[in-house]
Amino acid sequence: MSDNTNDPFSNMRLVQKALRLARQGIPVGPCDVEKTPSCSDGFYSFSTDETQVRYLFDTCRAALIGARMGAESGYITIDIDPRHNGDVWEEANADLLAGTFAYCTRSGGSHYWFKNVPGLRPSVSRIAEGVDVRAEGSYVIPWFMHGQRRIGDSMDVKELPAAILQALLDAQPRGADRDIHEAILCEGNGSAYGMSAVERERRNIIDAADGSKHAILNKAAFSIGGLVTSGDLPEDFALSQLRSAVDFIAPRCKDVQAAYRTLEQSFQQGMSRPRAVDRLDEEVLAGTVPLIDQCLAEKVAIPEVKYAFPDHLLQVDGFIGEFMEYTLATSRRPQPVAALAAALCTVSALAGRKYRSASDLWTNLYAVTIIDSGGGKDHARKVVKDIISRAGLLSYLGGEEIASGSALQTSLATHPARLFLLDEAGDQLGSMLNKRAPAHKAQIAQKLKILYTSSASLMLGIEYADQGKQGKPRVDIHNPIATIYGTTTPSQFWTAVAGASLEDGLMGRMLLFVPTDSYSMVRDPGLFDPPDGLIEAAKAMAAGVPNKDPGDIGAEMIATVPASPVTVPYAAVARTELSRIEDVQEDLLRKHAGTYVTSLAARIVENAIKLALLRAISASPSDPVITAECMRWGSELAMHCFNTMLSGSEKHASENTTQAHGKLVLDCVRKNGGNASARDVTRKTNMKLSKRERDEALDMLVEGGWLTMQVSQPTKGGTQTRTYSIRQPGDLS
Repeated sequence: MSDNTNDPFSNMRLVQKALRLARQGIPVGPCDVEKTPSCSDGFYSFSTDETQVRYLFDTCRAALIGARMGAESGYITIDIDPRHNGDVWEEANADLLAGTFAYCTRSGGSHYWFKNVPGLRPSVSRIAEGVDVRAEGSYVIPWFMHGQRRIGDSMDVKELPAAILQALLDAQPRGADRDIHEAILCEGNGSAYGMSAVERERRNIIDAADGSKHAILNKAAFSIGGLVTSGDLPEDFALSQLRSAVDFIAPRCKDVQAAYRTLEQSFQQGMSRPRAVDRLDEEVLAGTVPLIDQCLAEKVAIPEVKYAFPDHLLQVDGFIGEFMEYTLATSRRPQPVAALAAALCTVSALAGRKYRSASDLWTNLYAVTIIDSGGGKDHARKVVKDIISRAGLLSYLGGEEIASGSALQTSLATHPARLFLLDEAGDQLGSMLNKRAPAHKAQIAQKLKILYTSSASLMLGIEYADQGKQGKPRVDIHNPIATIYGTTTPSQFWTAVAGASLEDGLMGRMLLFVPTDSYSMVRDPGLFDPPDGLIEAAKAMAAGVPNKDPGDIGAEMIATVPASPVTVPYAAVARTELSRIEDVQEDLLRKHAGTYVTSLAARIVENAIKLALLRAISASPSDPVITAECMRWGSELAMHCFNTMLSGSEKHASENTTQAHGKLVLDCVRKNGGNASARDVTRKTNMKLSKRERDEALDMLVEGGWLTMQVSQPTKGGTQTRTYSIRQPGDLS
């Protein structure tokens, strides 16, 4: 019933955009071309549940997206209508409106978003003619999702200025609503920001699902404690508000006393760390960096990390966002995390040698997506190839398998910025990192480590004995950009890691993208070509900044000539975000000095800057800037990938060589049908283990109860055969 039935991509793109808002906690639903909700219950049908959102857009007329305002979304909107002279008030209050997220509307007006004020109701021309307030009990059309330009550069959603709130209160009729607002403003003499924050965190605690109550309570108490010290809230009032929320969920708590203890302890810890005045961790629609704040607050006690990928990290504008939308719209089993990783690697390669950060980091990136077989891990790779091919940029694609280190270097000598799309990446990684790997395979891992740090300089080639006219000359490459996007199953990847040394520097250079669920809901995708805008955006990144001297040979893809990239600047506040992640990395290194953790943690800042750089280029190839949002997003994504690698390594990899060998042998017995002789194990492991290592592993598995051993009767020659069988299910741990 969509209004876009003649354009399947437009309809699917509309749904994907709606889902981006829903994942940020904003209830959304379909509206018709007249901006009227087309659901049976109007905007009250709007939802944040992905299944419900898809159902609404599939069954109702869908020309526009509607977004509900108020407590559920956490936002209100001031709607300016110049047709009724609202622009007069807008101009007079420009200073108050500046600095918050805003965009133009279809009719020539503007929307200014602010954080919700509890109890505020919508109003029409109450402050001034042509100035409406969309709050609890109303909705807006988020026109920025429909191509309307944004006003100013701010992506931040700030608190409603006190002067505007007071004007609203003065204009409202005396009644219950006004009494509520005056109580909020007056109680405890807290700031409007503090009052809004404590109400939001109180609601988060009350709405916390079973299994997440402790984590949410811990974060809320720490956050509000910091606002007490910063002067935004009085201590007694803030604590009483949080306690009332715990009182509400007490019947659902297994140990309510533990909940109160968590509240008190986290609140006190928060008070020891006052919140910054700029409140960077409260910016943008979904913008928090709980992982970074938690590490700093808890002296870098690394939390147990599950593979739940934070939804708000999937909300990216520019080429990356458009790539993800198209990939998900055409996928039978949509995998947003895989689409994000593939999009980042595409930007990495296409922008290679044309951009760098102010700290002289370039765009090269190594990313691996880990999804179970049948989970849809291949689709994003196919989209990358399709888009690059249609853009006429096939020279940016390397082979789908790398034969040797010298082959890798030769490929980059031909075209010094290349994306290598590796299927079964876990197996390829294992063949490189195993201690008994053939020399040509081990050389690949060594080359990848060198390439990662050589993008800003010259990578020298291999010296051959015969470099005469008939011999092999040394191949040097200026500013090589080798980008890896690999897909693999969990067993393939973690088996490779188990057989490798976690202190190997290549592991810290890799970003792991693991979706929360390998098996998303199967759907019937559309069959349609990539939109022209996506192809043009790919070409724009490959072209670089248009104002550069066209005669500059350094802009060409010539490996023998140094590149001359544009330096992408940091916005002022972005450096504050950079300092935060630098502090986290420093504390991690000091805390885990002497262990393999440092080899993984040492690249956090570097990866964070690269990710922020890629997002900035994606948003504006012609004039990129690393904003605070870019840097914060890159920092949290880098931290998430670090913790994913760390927790997975601790679970699957072993620092004990014998245990690693045991895992390898046990896997061989399984693959041999559950029974294998010692000779079978030798063959199945491709002779990766010596006889002594093999026998030690088999003895350990028998002693531990994973295998049983049977010895055959001696042959005439006195030879006996040992046969091993799986005794109990489960992995060696």
